[in-house]
Amino acid sequence: MESSKQLFEIVSRCHFESSFRDNPSSVAVKISAQSSGRFGNAVIAALSMLGNPHGPVQEVTEMLSSEDPIAFAKMYIQSNAKVPGWGNGFVKGKRDPIWDEAHEYIQKNFPELFSLIDEITKLLHSNGKMIFPNPACYTAMTAIVNDIPADAASYIFISSRLPAWFNIYMKERNK
Repeated sequence: MESSKQLFEIVSRCHFESSFRDNPSSVAVKISAQSSGRFGNAVIAALSMLGNPHGPVQEVTEMLSSEDPIAFAKMYIQSNAKVPGWGNGFVKGKRDPIWDEAHEYIQKNFPELFSLIDEITKLLHSNGKMIFPNPACYTAMTAIVNDIPADAASYIFISSRLPAWFNIYMKERNK
């Protein structure tokens, strides 16, 4: 139980740091701050960005919790669709260093789950896709080990990024 709470804290820190990149939700906060000048609108704008392809936490949680996650991943690959939870617009061809702590913590404390994401990553690589788990994947794993259902897993993403979105909002509205 303690290791699942620790993972939640690590993933929250990684999300906070990731929020300061120009990802869709953070850009939505910036634009909303500059235009509406209302924090609530900025949060709504950021939330509207979640789901495929940005922050598909529910989709990844459902896939990793399914009876056969590998078959699920193969289905995406065979249909030439993006596998939710893999790929990164900021770091190409390697793991995102912001998320190294989460990756290593999962490897050490949740070896079965780590083995699953490693197998999916290797499957992607063997199909010519040099992509790695992204924040949605680590968030989904955190939801799984904390018994958070797939439809509520985005709570981790939202609660972790909200403080950063507030910082972004305050900076942008004062420009």
